[in-house]
Amino acid sequence: SSCSPSSGAPAYSFMEINHQNELLAGGLNPCSSASVKAKIMGHPHYHRLLLAYVNCQKVGAPPEVQARLEETCSSAAAAAASMGPTGSLGEDPGLDQFMEAYCEMLVKYEQELSKPFKEAMVFLQHVECQFKSLSLSSPSSFSGYSLSKSLYFL
Repeated sequence: SSCSPSSGAPAYSFMEINHQNELLAGGLNPCSSASVKAKIMGHPHYHRLLLAYVNCQKVGAPPEVQARLEETCSSAAAAAASMGPTGSLGEDPGLDQFMEAYCEMLVKYEQELSKPFKEAMVFLQHVECQFKSLSLSSPSSFSGYSLSKSLYFL
């Protein structure tokens, strides 16, 4: 079957074989891991989970990376939607609880990641306002002040 690793199969990368060995050592069947992934992807909250994860990845990323992340999220959501939800809320209360908790955790994480960027933006806007107020002041008042002070010290 496609879930059973063969010792010399070139189709499996080192990471896949290592992952399967860890699953087997932990008492988990790789097929059950694929089944869990399918259940998560078919869950009604999968799109919300995916969006929360991508929003975390976008924090502080350059615009071109953010655009790629949004494209990837859209295509993954479209692929999951084309499969249709394989489960419904209440069918697996444990999975429902996991999806809710993980979504909430990712939203809070994104908020915490965003705080320093928001604080920096507020600071830079404040500095920009100060520069604008300095540049809007009449140049004659500055030059007159400097000239009168210079004459005073002569």
